[in-house]
Amino acid sequence: MNFTRRTRRKPRVGSPRPVFMVGCHRSGTTLARYLIDAHPNLACPPESKFIAGLKVFHDYPQSRAALLSLGFDEEDVRREVRRMIEKFLGGYARRQGKSRWVDKTPNYFRLLPFIDAVFGGEALYLFVARHPLDCIDSLYSMHASRRQFHDPEIRRSVRRHGKGFDGWAHYWNDVYGRIHDFSLTCPKRCHVFRYEDLVRLPTATLRRALGFIGESLPSGLVRTAFTTAHTAGYEDPGIRDTKGVIAGRTGKWRDWPPDRIAMVWPLVEQTAAWYGYTVNGNG
Repeated sequence: MNFTRRTRRKPRVGSPRPVFMVGCHRSGTTLARYLIDAHPNLACPPESKFIAGLKVFHDYPQSRAALLSLGFDEEDVRREVRRMIEKFLGGYARRQGKSRWVDKTPNYFRLLPFIDAVFGGEALYLFVARHPLDCIDSLYSMHASRRQFHDPEIRRSVRRHGKGFDGWAHYWNDVYGRIHDFSLTCPKRCHVFRYEDLVRLPTATLRRALGFIGESLPSGLVRTAFTTAHTAGYEDPGIRDTKGVIAGRTGKWRDWPPDRIAMVWPLVEQTAAWYGYTVNGNG
C-alpha cells in the first residue's frame, strides 16, 4: 500500500496528540521511559512492538487490491489502523489511571513514515540520542558473546554487518540517519534530546521534552521516578535495579585503544555531527 503523506489535518479537538519516543537500543530510552512514565498524566509502557506487525499487514502483497475489492480505500485502512493503535495504547493508559500515552519503542525508527501517515501528521516525536561510541560500546558489551538475537532489528543488523564494533557502528548510523531524515520532513513535531544531557541535567532536559509535548514537569518527578511502580515488559532489564539517574555512565569510549577509535569514528562521523557529537572536547 502507498502510505505517502496526504494534506495534514489539524489535531482533533479535545484529543491529546499521540507521542512516540524512539532511539537506538542502548541509548537511554528505557531511562527516559521511566521518567516520563512517572508523570501523573502520562503512561509510557514497555516497548509495544505490535505496530511493526501492522506494517507487515499493510505490506502484504495484493492487500491494497483486495481491500479495494471489499470497498475500503487507503484512508479507511489508515483510520482502522489508528483506531487499533489507540485502542491498545489508550486502554493501557486508562488502566494506569493516566490521560495520555507515550509509546517508547526503539525499533520504530524504520516505521516513522508509516506511523506519521497513520496519524495524519498529528503525532509528536521525542528522539533520544547518545554518543555513537558509547552506544556502540554498550551494544558490543551486551551482544558480543550471544549466539541468538530475539530482537528483529538487532538480528537484522548482525546478519548484515556482524557483531563487531564496526557492525554496531553501521547499526547506529542506520537508526540515527533515518531519524534525521524523518525529522527534516516535520521538524516542528520532532524534539531531540541527548542521553548525556538527560543524566547530567535531568530536570532541565526533561522539562524541555515534556514542554514540547505540552506537559509540565511536576516537582520531584526525577527523584520519585524510581520508587514508582512501572509495568515490566520489553526493555533493558537493568532498569529494575536502577535507583536514580546516574551521570557516570558516559565517555567509556575514551578508554578505547586509539586504533579502535580511528577505525570506528569515520563510520559514524557525519551522522554524529548532526547530533552535536565529536571525539574532541565535550561532544
